[in-house]
Amino acid sequence: QMGNKPFATDAVKLAVIKKFIVSTKNIRFEGDGYSNLGIFSQSELTSRYYIMNERYAKDLLVEANTMHTMLVQQILPGAFEYRGSLAQTIQALNGIEDEAQSPELVALLALTPAVKDLQAAIASLNEAIAKLHAIHDDPVAEAKAASDYILPAMQAARTAADRLEILTADKYYPIPRYSELLWF
Repeated sequence: QMGNKPFATDAVKLAVIKKFIVSTKNIRFEGDGYSNLGIFSQSELTSRYYIMNERYAKDLLVEANTMHTMLVQQILPGAFEYRGSLAQTIQALNGIEDEAQSPELVALLALTPAVKDLQAAIASLNEAIAKLHAIHDDPVAEAKAASDYILPAMQAARTAADRLEILTADKYYPIPRYSELLWF
């Protein structure tokens, strides 16, 4: 006790503080004065940076896995079937016409390296996907790996698949061609 006044208890102190907090709420600056201007704090920017890197890596991984599935389950089997059909036709024509000038043989000889190129591109895509899966808990490293490994592997696979699209007969190509998507 001080003089004739008792010391303030904790409850009394908290009541006074609460009263001032409530009465000054409208005029206090609590670090959020820039939100409506789209200006972010350093921690918000850092969070957004990591989130965007993580999203980029995951989006590319989904695209790479989808591409892999399409190549392995649709495009490559169609090319194999077309190669088999050409080989059967060449075998059936054996002795009827000069094999060296056979258009089927020319088509088969053009198709075979394209199929091998696609198989190599699929193997590279698998390796790139595995490299990305090997990185954990570092969104920036994941995004860098996606950019350095996934994108080039996808481009190589696309180039090989585009070549097969040109060389494979319509009957054996399982998905719509670019010309069908753009002009029909």
